[in-house]
Amino acid sequence: MAKAAPNSYVIHMTSLRDSEEAKTRRASLLARKIAQADEARLAMADYEQNQQATLDRTAKLKSLRLAQEAVIVPEPPKPQRVRKKKSV
Repeated sequence: MAKAAPNSYVIHMTSLRDSEEAKTRRASLLARKIAQADEARLAMADYEQNQQATLDRTAKLKSLRLAQEAVIVPEPPKPQRVRKKKSV
């Protein structure tokens, strides 16, 4: 049995199919990259929002602490020693 010569039509269809598959693959990769970029943008915005909230809470707590420390509390008077009279 002799091998059949390759048919140019079959080769042409194969190359078209490969190029269509390649286009589909590229489109899929591009869509995935776009989705990842959107997800990264949202994640970064969420991170920055959480970071800002932490900074705001820290500033509020610091101001409360400083205000509490600034309140002047009078010292209680020291108890005076009772001196005993010397008996002569």
